[in-house]
Amino acid sequence: MALRRHAAALRPAELPLSREIPRGFLRYMEPDDYEAYARRFRAAFAGAIASTGPEVARAEAVAALGRLAAGGAGVAPRPLLHDAAGDFSRRFLVGALLDDDVERLAGWVEDVAFATAIGTPTARASAALAAFGETLARRAAGRPDAGGESVTGHLLREDPRALDDETVRGNLFLLYTASRDSIGSLLAWALYRLSDAPDWVERLRATPRSDAPASAAEPRPGTGDPFTWTILETLRLGQSEYVYRRVLEPIEVEGFRVPRGWILRVCVAESHLLDPPFAEPERFDPGRFERGRFGPEAYAPFGLDRHACLGARMSMLLGRTFAEELVHGFDWTVVETGPPERGNRHWNHWAPSGRFRVALVPRGVSADARAPAGSSSR
Repeated sequence: MALRRHAAALRPAELPLSREIPRGFLRYMEPDDYEAYARRFRAAFAGAIASTGPEVARAEAVAALGRLAAGGAGVAPRPLLHDAAGDFSRRFLVGALLDDDVERLAGWVEDVAFATAIGTPTARASAALAAFGETLARRAAGRPDAGGESVTGHLLREDPRALDDETVRGNLFLLYTASRDSIGSLLAWALYRLSDAPDWVERLRATPRSDAPASAAEPRPGTGDPFTWTILETLRLGQSEYVYRRVLEPIEVEGFRVPRGWILRVCVAESHLLDPPFAEPERFDPGRFERGRFGPEAYAPFGLDRHACLGARMSMLLGRTFAEELVHGFDWTVVETGPPERGNRHWNHWAPSGRFRVALVPRGVSADARAPAGSSSR
């Protein structure tokens, strides 16, 4: 693989806002900085997953589906699911430290989203980054138990002065904004895919809920369970990580010379639609992860090499839990849909149509309470 063969000549191609953090965002850091900070964040993520991660994921999934059901016939799921992912990410990353700042947090996220969309830092985005870090540090000051079992809580237990570090604070904010968007899209895709897979929904309903944290390890044949395979297949089709590298020295890739200074894109999402190894690659078939093994050369939804996404298990946990609560707790109909959509930037993920509308009812509720006749029911 080109990334491995030319590792010395490649560096992550950073988004401009990363430059506002002293040592940069984790996925763009220089190797020595990355080793130091990634070790701390990996340990904190693992601690949060092992402690209250499943509990937080279950609570947010139930709350999100309850809000969808309360919306009646024809509710648009994407905004609600992005909000649910934001609530989960906030609680998972910082615990209750920003419970009194939710509206301010939403404003900071909007400021950063605007700067990201136009591809350059803005004064408002820089101010948002600073305000988040300062507020977090102030609320945690003098509180040894601050953050509880969240990622921040585990960071503080390892180092009570962790939030004095602007690099730690900046990374917590960008981890929040990135996870909110990516996990929100994953939930929307899971609902969208399952809406057109009634046979698979029935298999899921025959699979009990589980409180075990979801693994994001390399899928092996016969391992895992139908809910995990559902999220792996959803990631394969609609939510794979983009990978860019900055070329420091000229390299050759499959007969093509890539000059110094260029940006190299590794087509991860496109590789997930190749046959082989994925038979009928356009078809939603979670069972393929029961039948076959796909190593990182073929399947890498969370990115590649040592800069792969640290939040992989976080995404798998909420995605899997959401699918459990959806199929065990609700029947639903698709009221309206349309073709998938993509943002206006080359690195944006695809998303289900903005016209996608559903009607959820708790299982066992009379058919009279469901969506109008003619809708597709799952």
